[in-house]
Amino acid sequence: MSNLARFDQNGIELVINTVTGAAYATQSGYARMSGLSQQAINKRCKGYNQSELESAEADLGHGLQGYNLIPAKLVYRWLVKDNPELSLAMGEAGATVYLHQLAGFKVRTSAITPAAPALPQTYVEALKALVQAEEEKEQLALENSMQAAQIDELEEDVDHLFELVDELFYYSSIVRIAKLNNVNEKNYSWRKLKAASKIKAVEVKQAPCQRFGVKNLYHSDAWKLAYPEAKLPAASNLAVL
Repeated sequence: MSNLARFDQNGIELVINTVTGAAYATQSGYARMSGLSQQAINKRCKGYNQSELESAEADLGHGLQGYNLIPAKLVYRWLVKDNPELSLAMGEAGATVYLHQLAGFKVRTSAITPAAPALPQTYVEALKALVQAEEEKEQLALENSMQAAQIDELEEDVDHLFELVDELFYYSSIVRIAKLNNVNEKNYSWRKLKAASKIKAVEVKQAPCQRFGVKNLYHSDAWKLAYPEAKLPAASNLAVL
């Protein structure tokens, strides 16, 4: 059964059907509850009326195996003799549920879930819980701050990329325009381009260059004024420096 879930409470192995809510003890689990040996419980189960035991094949943490599960009502019946003290505690807990049923009061549950965390019982425990909560809050704030910083850094990178694209589209070196027009670089004068840049009030930029260490980049407005007949790069030529 895939709807069987194993629980280990202080070494007592229990099994819950998470769909129906039915509760069982494994043979080793009941042995621990009763204080008897597991061999004695195994022997009892083999000689017992099998219709009162639940046979199931499931993976309860030991691989897929066949199990004889002991239903809750049989656990209580056996404990009366094997461990009267525990059976009394179980009976007292079950009495409340039984009285609810007699009164027609239903306690509904739709799922088996782990128990909620225990509330602090002392001032010291409450103080520790408060300190832990504050530390977790600070950690979360730090993580959010780091994420915000990463986003800002990414936005700066994007802005820089847009600036670079803008630069590549509007600014060109003499080498670039010479290659594009298939002419010698000496056809273009940096003095003329610098003068045109001054007239057009556009900046002359610089970029790294393997040949000269650095090269000047002139705005398209300067190129159009100085060399109106020159072919300038379009968007498809941005990769050509």
